[in-house]
Amino acid sequence: MQIWKQLTLGYSNEIKRVLQIQHLAVQFIALSGRYLIPEKEDKSNITMQFIPDQEVLLGLQHPDGWLVGLLLNSLVLQIRDKNMTVVHEIQLEEKTFPEAFIEFKKKLQKAGADVSQLKTDQPYELPVDSLEEGMFFTAGPKEAVQENIRYRHNASVVLNEVRAGFSGACPVYIWPNHFDSGFSFPVEHNREGKETKTIAMGWAIPDHIVDEPYYYVNVKSDEPVDENTKPGELAAGKWMMSKLNGAVLTLSEIIKEKSAESQFAMVKLFFNSAAQRIADHYKISQ
Repeated sequence: MQIWKQLTLGYSNEIKRVLQIQHLAVQFIALSGRYLIPEKEDKSNITMQFIPDQEVLLGLQHPDGWLVGLLLNSLVLQIRDKNMTVVHEIQLEEKTFPEAFIEFKKKLQKAGADVSQLKTDQPYELPVDSLEEGMFFTAGPKEAVQENIRYRHNASVVLNEVRAGFSGACPVYIWPNHFDSGFSFPVEHNREGKETKTIAMGWAIPDHIVDEPYYYVNVKSDEPVDENTKPGELAAGKWMMSKLNGAVLTLSEIIKEKSAESQFAMVKLFFNSAAQRIADHYKISQ
């Protein structure tokens, strides 16, 4: 059983830089999913999942069996076969993205993949400072790398546990555009069966909403949202209705708790409290 790992460090420029490098590195997984794996209805062919005991991000499996992963501790890309055996590795350290992409394409081909359609084009932009011209991949300081792994590990632990309490929830995916870990589930449909209201829960890297890592619960609805409404008092975290239509719990709040157990309890309390308040406010039956 995986357990929460205590977080002790405030968000810093070193941790931010490592996170940006990881965000850039997972684009190899995303590109193989976008161009080489048949598109899924929910677009999850570009996603990945975190495997805690291996500290690896793994993309979805191609129909032929192969898949691509990234070891977060060493910035090594892996190509695995249908039995999850590693058949090729690419060390990203001290390579530029174009250099690594050429090697990636060659080794995918050796693994039996048809790479004729593989390109580097993506329909979204990454943070500008993680795409500096001629930038070399570097794993970064060990403690900053480990703290980022703890972020991803903890998100996997708590989100998978919380997800088990909601029927119809999708798996916990990591999306390469926002590099967030999360899941969602529908709570309302129209007469045609289309989802008109969904609740999403997850962990996000710093963005235009919050300038540090944070957990979130939000509602996506076809109906207009009253940005001035707050659906009741939270046991942890705060509402951000105008920016998110939901609630957030930030890293700086979590690390005020001085044990792994109390940090985990706070995050669980946040999810349970926010979900209940949202359900009550929108008259959603759970």
